[in-house]
Amino acid sequence: MHKNCPKCGGNLSPEPGFYFGASYVSYGVNVAIMIAFFVATYVLYDPKEVWVYFLVIFPPIFILLPVNFRISRSIYLHLFGGVDYDPDLAKQNPTSNENKA
Repeated sequence: MHKNCPKCGGNLSPEPGFYFGASYVSYGVNVAIMIAFFVATYVLYDPKEVWVYFLVIFPPIFILLPVNFRISRSIYLHLFGGVDYDPDLAKQNPTSNENKA
């Protein structure tokens, strides 16, 4: 994750340990993924063995781990970080990806 926003230059690392709360957001995202795959497996296949649920639920959790890490940090930052996107500042910032040609 960038130290500063490439668009507006906002600080994405407010303080040491700020993203500790993102682990709770990550847990919630993982639970939502598990419930979604459990319900989908139950509705579509309805297996009688428990190991089938484990085979269906856990591979997506491990595959989506890098995405979940970044998404949960972003969610936590937007909920509790107070970072607001200012389009005017993004246009003025010389480090913006849009201004590089």
